[in-house]
Amino acid sequence: MLIDTHAHYDHKRFDCGRYSLLEEIVSSGVGKVVNPAIAFDSNYVMRKFFDGFPWIYYAVGIHPNCLGEENAEQDTKWETELRELAEDSKTVAIGETGLDYYRVQDTEMRARQRVWFHKQLEIAREIKLPVILHIRDADDEAVQMLKEHPLQHSGVVHCFGGDTARAAEYMDMGLFLGIGGRITYPQEEAVRNAVRQIPMEAILLETDSPYVKPKEAPGSRNTSLNLMEVVKAISDLKQLTYEEVITITTGNAERLFDFQD
Repeated sequence: MLIDTHAHYDHKRFDCGRYSLLEEIVSSGVGKVVNPAIAFDSNYVMRKFFDGFPWIYYAVGIHPNCLGEENAEQDTKWETELRELAEDSKTVAIGETGLDYYRVQDTEMRARQRVWFHKQLEIAREIKLPVILHIRDADDEAVQMLKEHPLQHSGVVHCFGGDTARAAEYMDMGLFLGIGGRITYPQEEAVRNAVRQIPMEAILLETDSPYVKPKEAPGSRNTSLNLMEVVKAISDLKQLTYEEVITITTGNAERLFDFQD
């Protein structure tokens, strides 16, 4: 059984043929999917779509790029409702949360990202859930915050794209690394070399559907049907069989997330 630890099937790019695709995915051997929130409203939208799919689980949170301007009343509401949603039996993580400075130069917005990153780390700690981390062009600050606010239930660095030294830094904090389609591109040598070096016990499979499509995958959007392309790339880099990659990464995901079957 394959586990896709990061996909967004509530995204509008799946509005056409969403349910037939999900049937195809589960028939292909993908046994579980974790669907993290992006914008706050997605915490509710995904429940509307997927409460009837016992193999799709939720991560609740707010992506750092979806926070908008500070609004005390709204922020209080968001925090209260995230805590309530985090208690749901299908919720297996907090996220995706973190820091994304790629397009954000404004110091106030970066500060707001840090405030909400801290809030969501606190929720994860209080409710005893792992976190799904979105870190882009902000690794040094993210690492510092994680050291100041240590996780009690681990987590995963989603869409890891760093080098071996950065991988070691995250693994030293007990974090898993989410590995997806980018390792299928030869120009991504830093992360490909990191995957060669790190232990399999630190790796989770993900697609980030509909984003980060593997190099040879068909179509314009990524889906969990392409998860085997990631397996093949890891197998090649680490000189393991497909079965070994699947067995180890599935076990890793089941250790991190408390899936309620």
